[in-house]
Amino acid sequence: MLIASPAIAVDPPLPVEISRIAFGSCLRQDKPAPILDAIAETKPDVFIWLGDNIYGDSDDPKVMQAKYDTLAAIPGFQKLRQQTPFLYVWDDHDYGKNDAGVEYAFKEQNKTVMLDFFGEPKDSERRKRDGNYDSKIIGPTGRRVQFLLLDTRSFRSPLKQEVRDKVKWNIPDTDDGATVLGDAQWKWLEEELKQPAEVRVVCSSIQVIPTEHRFEKWANFPKERERLLKLLEPFSGSLLILSGDRHHGSVHHLAGLGTSEVTASALNQPGTPTQQDINSATSREPPIGKPNYGWMEIDWSKPNGSRLLFGLKAFEATP
Repeated sequence: MLIASPAIAVDPPLPVEISRIAFGSCLRQDKPAPILDAIAETKPDVFIWLGDNIYGDSDDPKVMQAKYDTLAAIPGFQKLRQQTPFLYVWDDHDYGKNDAGVEYAFKEQNKTVMLDFFGEPKDSERRKRDGNYDSKIIGPTGRRVQFLLLDTRSFRSPLKQEVRDKVKWNIPDTDDGATVLGDAQWKWLEEELKQPAEVRVVCSSIQVIPTEHRFEKWANFPKERERLLKLLEPFSGSLLILSGDRHHGSVHHLAGLGTSEVTASALNQPGTPTQQDINSATSREPPIGKPNYGWMEIDWSKPNGSRLLFGLKAFEATP
């Protein structure tokens, strides 16, 4: 008897219109993930995987595939996948190596494994280009949502680091050549933002707005961060940044630019927020150190600038 693998299940098509989005990151495929059942119950129009979708950490594509297969066998994942289309980016652990960037030699083979798992069409532009980024525009004129799925790994310059009180810190790299996205992806992003859309959702595996903590973030490359924020500034009020990576959830806002960011992390691998996270000048609410996922709703009956609702939902499994 042949049994179909959940890893190659036929995915539902993207919806005709978007009004409800769920998103999350940092899922250990070898641990229970009841939060996925809870997300499925909310029936989002789309779910966005924001990186560390598995903890692969391997140069061997067979090992990576086995870990995706473990994720695919989780009942909550199967339920969510059956009813909800996915969008996705990667971070370091599904990229293949912790904190890795452009120097990682096995990115292309791990990209292929990831795209195969998520059912990326064999002839898609995402497969043809270097790197692992993409965009989607969903909805009719007047209700178009653009999803910008960034790759913050394939081209990112090596991190600069120093030790402070015996603790490793990532520090700002102000060199002119230092990059997060690389030249080709920057050019692509600038062109994509010229496309007409009423709402834009920028998906970055690492945090964009926060600057204080010692871990990976766009602020490690301040010129790149400034470039991104200036590029997004014209869309204030109709744009939301989504990120993952940090093993806690938080919501941040840059008042001067009118830009907000929701960091949804982790689905089943939560950690303890640092003092810098708790005291962040851009934080809109205390960080969540429990399993959590992010949500976003679009009220199309309201005018631009007031139609976006968003936040985080903490999850506690029933004993």
